[in-house]
Amino acid sequence: MTKLDKPCRSGGESLIKWIHTGIAAPYVLSARRYSELEVSRGVAFTAEMVHPRLGVVGGIESRGEGGPAWFFPYDRRVFGMPDLETFVAQCRQDDEPLGVGGAAVEILLDRMLDEAMYTEQVVAMRRSGTGFLVRSFQPRTETNYGPHRGAVLNCGRVVLGRPEREAFARQAESTPHRLRPDAHWEMFNGEEWVRLLAEPALTPEQIRARVGDIRTLYTATADDQADGNVVNAGPLEDGMYLTGGAPTGNFLLVGDDRNSVATALWCQCKAARRDTVRFERWNLQDGLLASGALHGARRCRRLVTID
Repeated sequence: MTKLDKPCRSGGESLIKWIHTGIAAPYVLSARRYSELEVSRGVAFTAEMVHPRLGVVGGIESRGEGGPAWFFPYDRRVFGMPDLETFVAQCRQDDEPLGVGGAAVEILLDRMLDEAMYTEQVVAMRRSGTGFLVRSFQPRTETNYGPHRGAVLNCGRVVLGRPEREAFARQAESTPHRLRPDAHWEMFNGEEWVRLLAEPALTPEQIRARVGDIRTLYTATADDQADGNVVNAGPLEDGMYLTGGAPTGNFLLVGDDRNSVATALWCQCKAARRDTVRFERWNLQDGLLASGALHGARRCRRLVTID
């Protein structure tokens, strides 16, 4: 299981969720060494299938003639088509059975390649330290063969606030990437794909209470600061520390007493992120602007997830 895959349960059975494609399976079959070639009727490609315990067990191919991808095992005694069909019969996608037989195998092979493609894009985003990945998602309905996950669009910089996300959605509607009927936009939040324009996490009452707490803490602390800015005041009842100033009305809440943060950059640490710290950006007039989690290590303080 990779760090981007999560355990889940379906019908009492423990399955592993493939984060990018909604597949839930007994284990992760992955694709590597993807290579493609333009041919007269389309694009042919080859890849290798990797089993988490057995290693490379076969190849995946398409001849570029419009037909489905197919699997050929390197050693049928180790892992052959019957093994793959047994695996597929246990898989689900978006909480629905993937099916059985050749059609279900074809779907799984396509999703394996999609998983590899999306993973490469996330790796590139983290390697660059910035970027914001968005795609369309159309669930399965009675009138389509869904679900359909669209091509990834990279906004080039981290988009934390809802107003900027709404502006992206409006602009995208006037491009070839506009949404299909019944579809919505998703963003990669650092761990998984979630709705780009999800419902606010806080109710109006909770927002007013939070703003009141910020005002109270600021008023009690600002007189001690020569420039009117507050640094590491608190904590509030939930352990968040306040940094900010009244002239602009913008405040940052951080879940520890270190005020250094880099909310425009993704964490690039290769070691496990054992400690994460919540952050919230507030404006006393507009309320909660952005939130997420940072890598708490002093040498990093970069984004792990965004809400």
